[in-house]
Amino acid sequence: IWRRDTIEEAVSLLKDSDVVGFSVYIWNKNYSKVLARELKKVNPDILIVYGGPEPPIEKDDIFEQLPFVDICVKLEGEKSFKAILEHFATDNNYTTIPGILINDNGKKIDTGESLRIDDLDTIPSPYLTDVFKPLMERFPEIRWNATLESNRGCPYACTFCDWGSLTYNKVKKFELQRVFDELEWMARHNFDWISITDANFGMFPERDGLIAD
Repeated sequence: IWRRDTIEEAVSLLKDSDVVGFSVYIWNKNYSKVLARELKKVNPDILIVYGGPEPPIEKDDIFEQLPFVDICVKLEGEKSFKAILEHFATDNNYTTIPGILINDNGKKIDTGESLRIDDLDTIPSPYLTDVFKPLMERFPEIRWNATLESNRGCPYACTFCDWGSLTYNKVKKFELQRVFDELEWMARHNFDWISITDANFGMFPERDGLIAD
């Protein structure tokens, strides 16, 4: 889902899915909650996976607040979500996946801390691998916006900020040429707005200056 369709339209689109993942932020928190709840009503067999900074992962009653969520990923999602899909296809035993919370009839099973991804370039780029190509071809009239992540992490621990609460202390960087290649891809596809999602873009003046240029 890439736009805020009505809940009825979204449920109709997703109700026959095996797994539905939600990346939950402040701007879609309430919408995601209603959509996940309604999907579970229509098809109780759907595996609902939550991630992002909004789920209250520190709360013991998280699954009392969100009873329709089956699994919540605590920090970085790429490796954890891949592992969830692999176990869904085989044994449904998610307790061996570090860094997630499992809903056990309303009780929280915490599988421990996940390991940070040291080499961010092992994560395939959704731009350079044409993940979005079918979507963009289906809606040629849309002017798309893009998000660009050139690094991940923050050395600070500001309590008002999601980065600080995630305690990502060491900043990991994507390879600079990859960042340039993604920007080139966005330009060639006529993206007219790019949001940089780094916690502190500009903290590496020489590198970030090259990206800005």
